[in-house]
Amino acid sequence: MTYKLKLKGNEQTATTANTIGNATLVRAYNNTASYAVITVANPTANTQENPTGNYASFTVGSNNEVYIVKTSTDTIQANGVLFVPIAFQG
Repeated sequence: MTYKLKLKGNEQTATTANTIGNATLVRAYNNTASYAVITVANPTANTQENPTGNYASFTVGSNNEVYIVKTSTDTIQANGVLFVPIAFQG
């Protein structure tokens, strides 16, 4: 099945915590020559056990892309990675 990619905003970096336009689906592209760590956090979910609200960090290889599903209030942060809010159309 072929999917069409619908752009819902402009591509941007997120060197500090960013909701990427309150998107719930984000394309991330690491355009650097090295690995990049992407952190997804829910800043409203701070608890004693998880005081920063971070709930996921993962590594993306050089010149690779991934798709991130998140809530609209979740933030994303990474160095050297480009993010764009998207939707899929089947």
